[in-house]
Amino acid sequence: MRYLLRNLHIFVFVSFSVFSALFVANEPERTVQLVRPLVEDAVELRELAVAAYGDVRNVNWREAADEAVSIYVRTLRTPALLFEGLAERLDEVDRKMSRQRRVDARGHALDAGRMLSARQTVKHRYLIIATVMGPASLAPKGSALRYRRS
Repeated sequence: MRYLLRNLHIFVFVSFSVFSALFVANEPERTVQLVRPLVEDAVELRELAVAAYGDVRNVNWREAADEAVSIYVRTLRTPALLFEGLAERLDEVDRKMSRQRRVDARGHALDAGRMLSARQTVKHRYLIIATVMGPASLAPKGSALRYRRS
């Protein structure tokens, strides 16, 4: 019993080969009909593989590496750039709000104790970013702190 289980894969392969040979011998036209699409697909796959190898051989790897590095740097800088733009926009809003507070038509003072200014909101968000991403994410552009490895 051990011999049968140990060599079962051989028996399966032999029985499949015998069955295939009998099928081809008994029905040659049907075999050609079944195999023709497979052969055509195999030829097409071979042509595609040869073309792909040619394309890979002709790639300028230096340009590809430079492009990958630039994309990586852009993806790292995008959140910082978004928050810088947000900080500028919030400064504008803060200035407009402070002008409106000064020139209140009814003369009512706004409750400054409950409202955070736009600048305080930005500082709070920068604190959150520094906590999550590290202090180097908030360093000015071109500073040595931004490019220092941790």
